[in-house]
Amino acid sequence: MADTSSLAAAANYLRQRGAELIVFVNVLGDGELFERSQLLDGAASAILWQESRRQLLREKGKGIEWIEVETSRMNVLDFDKRKELVRAGEMAGEKAAAMLVNKYGY
Repeated sequence: MADTSSLAAAANYLRQRGAELIVFVNVLGDGELFERSQLLDGAASAILWQESRRQLLREKGKGIEWIEVETSRMNVLDFDKRKELVRAGEMAGEKAAAMLVNKYGY
């Protein structure tokens, strides 16, 4: 999903087409999205990312299963940590899969 403001609309669209389970993977997490030095050069971008995260959190718990990926040690522009981010996603996915199997009987 590219537009974080349309999570509810995307979920409704999927439900109308027969989806019984909707899973959202949140990679924005709780950490700092930017380093302080980046905030000086990209304040508008930082505000946009922060608002995106806030908008997503407003949708939490509205019939959508959330997978939280631990990204608190990574900022959104640090592409050198992409392998670490992929591994964090794998770990969160493994944990969520076990939870979904138990909860829904898959």
